[in-house]
Amino acid sequence: MASDMRSRKRGRPSLARKAEELSKREAIFPTDARVLVMVSGGQDSIALLHVLCSGHLRQVPPYSLCALHVNHHLRGTESDSDEALVARVCSQLGVEVSVVHRPVDKQAGNVQEEAREARRAAALEQAEKTGCDRIALGHTADDQAETMLYRLGRYGGLAALTGMKPCDPPWVRPLLSCRREETAEYCREQGLDFASDSGNEHPGYVRTAIRQEVLPAWEAALPGAVEAACRAAEVAAEMQDLAGMALDESAARGGL
Repeated sequence: MASDMRSRKRGRPSLARKAEELSKREAIFPTDARVLVMVSGGQDSIALLHVLCSGHLRQVPPYSLCALHVNHHLRGTESDSDEALVARVCSQLGVEVSVVHRPVDKQAGNVQEEAREARRAAALEQAEKTGCDRIALGHTADDQAETMLYRLGRYGGLAALTGMKPCDPPWVRPLLSCRREETAEYCREQGLDFASDSGNEHPGYVRTAIRQEVLPAWEAALPGAVEAACRAAEVAAEMQDLAGMALDESAARGGL
């Protein structure tokens, strides 16, 4: 059994290789891009930061990187520990990191959505301040599948299938073809510390239920379902882009 697992591991592309291939295929990073990396301290963002710092993505020289950590102060001392961990890892990797504090009211509606919007606003402000034309996020294939299932269940419609794009400037997602288990494995192999966000385990969050119950059951019933969902998202995004181009061309010809 152990030898079979090692054989499968040897036979699959590494996380860094997957990120490099996706970045090339989607032209995620233009020449001489300056990149702001969003680092929460979790395994995905720490793995992304290290991949970029290590020069695996040759379009992104390490000197062009800077990092941003947003502290929402939602988990008390745990949030402060995440901030300290990010500062320590960035120092070890030689990356300049900025920390901004954007508290979120736990009683104000959808806490996760409020925090997400606060991070996006902080990222755009920091990117403008530092002259960054790309903002790198550590979203993985698991996040893609979770997003699709959430949108399908909440809204329905074809737009829900498009999910997230690898390159949606200024936002880029070099790890979107990688699984969450691969980011944890990468961090262990590289000896990287990462935080475990207890907020992701909160039973009241819809995405928590999808992550802990729906995706594992789906993968158990249909092995490879997450990768298949991500391929569907790519096709849906391409179709949506083509439809938009067709409408623009029709409007330019006076057809609308």
